Amino acid sequence: MLKTIVLDVRLDKLKIKTFVELISKSSKTPIPFYSIVDTGSSDTAMSEQLFKELGYTELDKIPTTITGINGKSKGFSTVIDNFIIGGVDIGKTRITVSKFEPEFENVIILGMNVLAWFNMLVSHTKGELTLAERKIKNVNMETRFSRADVFTKNILASELLTEQE
Repeated sequence: MLKTIVLDVRLDKLKIKTFVELISKSSKTPIPFYSIVDTGSSDTAMSEQLFKELGYTELDKIPTTITGINGKSKGFSTVIDNFIIGGVDIGKTRITVSKFEPEFENVIILGMNVLAWFNMLVSHTKGELTLAERKIKNVNMETRFSRADVFTKNILASELLTEQE
């Protein structure tokens, strides 16, 4: 059975804002974090400060350069466990860690390496983002939600649905 996740969202200056949860290594409890749904970002990302505060270590890190609207910055890509979206633990997830502007230090950027697992429907009037798991050939739900490598798949504009109400 395919998973469907419904998130409460707020639209603010063309940004879709919601919450995700990450498990703190010290308290072992899920902590909610403000998140920006960014279909223009290839990777899910967080600040170095937040990464350290959660108690994650830089094991198996891959150096990377991040190109954003403010230019380029150095960072690394690594795998974290227990990434939770809408109460669903999607397990190990590849994430990019870099220096963020101060106003984004406690924000998770939810990028296409996670969003590509879902068809998306945004309801402006309901304030909801529905993520319906995509069926990808030869990959079952358990494998997709537990594996740590990044899924890369081209998304057609027609597959990113926006509800007009």
